[in-house]
Amino acid sequence: MNLWMQAFLVVLVTSVGSLAAVGALIGYAIRRGVLDHPTERSSHVRPTPRGGGAGLLAIFGIAFLVLTHRNPWGYGWEIFTLLGIALVAAIGFIDDHRSVGPWIRLAVHGLGGLCIALAAKSTGAFSLPWLGAWLFLTIASVNVVNFMDGIDGIIATQSIVFGIGLCLLNLNNSTVLLPAAAFTGASLGFLRWNWSPASIFLGDVGSGGIGAVLICFGVMSVRTFPELVLTYLPLVPLIVDAGYTLVLRCLRGERLTEAHRTHLYQQLAARGISHMVVSTVYALVSCIGVCISVIGWRIDVGLWIGGVYLLAVLTVRIVLEGQGAQCAA
Repeated sequence: MNLWMQAFLVVLVTSVGSLAAVGALIGYAIRRGVLDHPTERSSHVRPTPRGGGAGLLAIFGIAFLVLTHRNPWGYGWEIFTLLGIALVAAIGFIDDHRSVGPWIRLAVHGLGGLCIALAAKSTGAFSLPWLGAWLFLTIASVNVVNFMDGIDGIIATQSIVFGIGLCLLNLNNSTVLLPAAAFTGASLGFLRWNWSPASIFLGDVGSGGIGAVLICFGVMSVRTFPELVLTYLPLVPLIVDAGYTLVLRCLRGERLTEAHRTHLYQQLAARGISHMVVSTVYALVSCIGVCISVIGWRIDVGLWIGGVYLLAVLTVRIVLEGQGAQCAA
């Protein structure tokens, strides 16, 4: 069986597994009262179960273990990788059930980032200074995904597009291709329940775990595809929206720990644009990132075109922010 057929089967199996696992979690969340109740800062209008990301991550984790048991980097790499993801997801699972203090969450996120850094070190692809970078990137990614997980389908569709991009960049690298296929399939299964109107949300377990997974794929793919910037181009819509909003809030002197509705996707939803449309637009912009990374890499101009793409997305974000301010006035 050729590699692409294996990848297709992995997508099929993990999507069905995730579909069943997340569906089972809906009943569990309702019985346990694990619900997101709408507030004035929410983008949903009815109490909705949360924590569905646990099903997505469980299926991905099982597939990851099965698919990497013969990895070329030696024993330990996959264990550190899964441990890092599990730690971040576990504190999110607890937080979904009862509130956990921000410093405790940060400490556990840091511990998870350390595990991912150790996974990076065990591959032999990174020197010691890189360990601090992976630690920082893990914490940043976890928070970016958490910030952007505010409307139906947005993170699931971004995860699917990112997974497809990984597959296309690693056509002949089964160590990345097959786990990327598993992540794509698990995200597809979750999307069935999270598409607008959502039957269940990711919860902190899902947003945190996915944030860690995104960084782990950078660790995994860098040996055969060293251009990390191109690997993450499909996530530019998330990164730009979260990063620009964070800078803007800092300049305004706002408390960063307070809930808000100033991300672009939240503003668009507040203007009456449906969650389905907003998530689809973000996904389409991410697809442009996939095309640039895949085609640009093959003709050796990916970084240049990627830079233009990043600036274009940032410009649109700034313009729409200005329009939003005018409408509010």
